[in-house]
Amino acid sequence: MRRLSTYPSDEVEAIRGLNLEDFFGLRFVHLQSGILASKKQARYSLSLAVSIVVNGRPPPDEDVGVRKRNINGLSQALAETAVTTIKAQNYQWKVAGMAFGSLHALSQENYDDHFEAQDTLAEGIKALVAHVDGRLAALLNLSKVKECGGPIPATEVLRKLASDQSTITATLSDLDRAAERHDDLLSQDLAIQRKQNHEKFAWMLDAHLSS
Repeated sequence: MRRLSTYPSDEVEAIRGLNLEDFFGLRFVHLQSGILASKKQARYSLSLAVSIVVNGRPPPDEDVGVRKRNINGLSQALAETAVTTIKAQNYQWKVAGMAFGSLHALSQENYDDHFEAQDTLAEGIKALVAHVDGRLAALLNLSKVKECGGPIPATEVLRKLASDQSTITATLSDLDRAAERHDDLLSQDLAIQRKQNHEKFAWMLDAHLSS
């Protein structure tokens, strides 16, 4: 039996920061928002946390590799969402000319949605009893969406934002498939919900480009 001290440090920190009030508060948030698909997922997360705290390891039938892949998928989605959030805000400061009003409003809608989504994705990671690395350097390193500097024309702003939406959608699609194969219903529902939003934004950005 492994002692808790021998478990990976990010897992230990996540567990040490977990108390019953926080845990069930998180469960309540998911129930209220309709994200939690079944009691099976609640039992899964609770049994995982209790087993690690009591035994220093996951339940015997827990596939650590599978859980790690889902944690990594959520972490990548969080990183890409965070970088895209800042890019949307940055583009607001750069937009000028006749298209200022419509592009400013569209980038603001992107920013508002993505800013809130960061909390949702972070909660999904914590529900798997994992550490959320919110350092900017870590997020930039993990994200496939890259920063963009310097003045650029409005059409290029739209093109880059649309490309970013497609990148995040691809990340979430991979997470959706992986979570479905292994009955991680919470992660799958998060992936589906966020994927729908990014597909909508990609369509809106492409529509602006075509006009």
